[in-house]
Amino acid sequence: MEFSMCEHGRKRTIMKEPDFAKYCRRLHLPEAGMAYLRDAMNSDAEPISAIRGRSVGVSPGEEVAREYGFRYRVVSSAELDSIFTRNITFMADYFDERVPEPDPRIKAQLIEVVGKRVGISIRELLDLCPGTKPEEIYAVIGRRYVFVDLSQAPLVDWDKTLCSRA
Repeated sequence: MEFSMCEHGRKRTIMKEPDFAKYCRRLHLPEAGMAYLRDAMNSDAEPISAIRGRSVGVSPGEEVAREYGFRYRVVSSAELDSIFTRNITFMADYFDERVPEPDPRIKAQLIEVVGKRVGISIRELLDLCPGTKPEEIYAVIGRRYVFVDLSQAPLVDWDKTLCSRA
């Protein structure tokens, strides 16, 4: 790959054909997409936002959000709740609808114990339900049979994470 500056002052990448083909295959681009990307990357043309008629500073995300009537705001990581973000990322696989249902016996046992003791910690759940693995508890939480405040504490901190009936 080579880099050069176009007349607008933005850095552009000039890819030799083998590099370019490998890059496009990794992105799973169809042939038409490959041609478009090749032309865009190797030209001195204006930025695509100017070609599409968007005003400078309007991101593609903002444009799509407007089409659906949503607001769009870019936030810094300092504005986000770090515990919530960490827990959402951790639970992403458990929230996926394609994941199989938790074992019905374990699910019933966990729901019963949580129903008897409001605000029970994951550590206590593990102690009161012998043979239950943490992943099974996370699966029950992910399927929304048990509620956990994702802003309260990191889910891996079993003593501080409190569960209640959903």
